[in-house]
Amino acid sequence: MAFEDIAGQDPVVKRLRVATEKDHLPSGLIFYGIDGVGKKKTAYELARSLNCLGADPSCSCDSCVKIAHESHPDVLFIEPDGQYIKVDQVEPLIEHAMLRPFEGKKRIYIIDRAECIREETASRFLKTLEEPPLFAHFILLTAGLPSVLPTIRSRCGLFHFSELTPLMVEKLLVDRFDFGSDEARRRAALSGGSLGRSLSLEEQDFAYYAETSAWLDRSLLMGEMTPGELVAMILKEGTKTKIDLPDLQSRIDLMMEMVHDGMMGTRKLPGHFSGITETFDLYIRLLQARALISGNVAPEMVLEELLIHSDKEPLGKWTETFIRPLSWA
Repeated sequence: MAFEDIAGQDPVVKRLRVATEKDHLPSGLIFYGIDGVGKKKTAYELARSLNCLGADPSCSCDSCVKIAHESHPDVLFIEPDGQYIKVDQVEPLIEHAMLRPFEGKKRIYIIDRAECIREETASRFLKTLEEPPLFAHFILLTAGLPSVLPTIRSRCGLFHFSELTPLMVEKLLVDRFDFGSDEARRRAALSGGSLGRSLSLEEQDFAYYAETSAWLDRSLLMGEMTPGELVAMILKEGTKTKIDLPDLQSRIDLMMEMVHDGMMGTRKLPGHFSGITETFDLYIRLLQARALISGNVAPEMVLEELLIHSDKEPLGKWTETFIRPLSWA
């Protein structure tokens, strides 16, 4: 059976194994969770499991070898062409899905960043997703489940990929990537639960983390500021050139990790944001800023929106965008 190398995702692996063995696997699946926790790897392992000609976890049959090299004619990978997944990308896929497998037992379509499927593309794709031939499965990958169109979510089985613990990331770095224990521990601390992120860290990232951490701690110690005012101030602080979206996104993602650690008790936040209610309000404001950035709102508008609503309750209309969809996930 496949999945032997998937680390930290035992519930997902168990569900997939049972569904595969009982032939109850949904035709549409959404793998969701932060980047770098094994979604794509698991998708290929599932494709391997469904098409394997042997029964050994280390099987080297033609099918398994081709899937490992991403060259199997019945296992296709689709990712956004630019900002979105476009109609002319899914139309050939729809036609391809109607044909019987060329070599394998199943046709598998792995679609990365499913949140990039817009209404026009979805309208061409939904009927195939809902009523595919018995030999086709669609695996959609996303780091932002609430941003995936509801019409797509409702037609798929949902599989949540958890963040990895720092200890697990550290062990994987040592065992699989030959890092020394000190460097592995250093990287795991900044991984945010993502093995992929831990592998991509560079020295400037460690310096950036220390700098942003200092901004956050210093800002939290300042007077009775509202969460909106605080987030706007932190985002502006230290920006020496024109604010751009990637910079704001990096700052927000990093601060969300720090505030999340504060809520979980693994990091002490100074000042009057040290209480759970205040910390939660701050986290919600960061979610608001993240939502605006995800919508490609101009950076200046992000800061303005935070300040305009800074004296209102954080639990507003945009909270529902994040909190309510997660209730059914």
